[in-house]
Amino acid sequence: MSKAVLNWFTNQKLSELDNDSGLAVGLHLIELLASQRNIAFEEEDALAKQEVASIYLAKSNNEQAAKILEKINLENTSRQVSADEKARVWV
Repeated sequence: MSKAVLNWFTNQKLSELDNDSGLAVGLHLIELLASQRNIAFEEEDALAKQEVASIYLAKSNNEQAAKILEKINLENTSRQVSADEKARVWV
C-alpha cells in the first residue's frame, strides 16, 4: 500500500463519493488499515474515520458516528494532534 496514494485518496477522493459509496469504501479502508497495524498510516486512518463519521452524521446515525470517532488514536500517536482536533473528535 502506498502512503502517497492513500493520503491523496483520504484527503481528496473519499469525500467526493456519494454517502453510500463513501461509507462502503471508507469502512473497507478502515478495516484494511486496522489489519496493517502500521503507524505510518495513522494520519490517513484518522482522516478515513472522520469522513465515515461525517457520513453517518449526514444519515442521522449519531451512534455509529460516535463509535467510529472513538477509535481514532488521539493520545499515543506518532502524529501531532492539536487540542482543537481532540476537542472536535471528542465532542
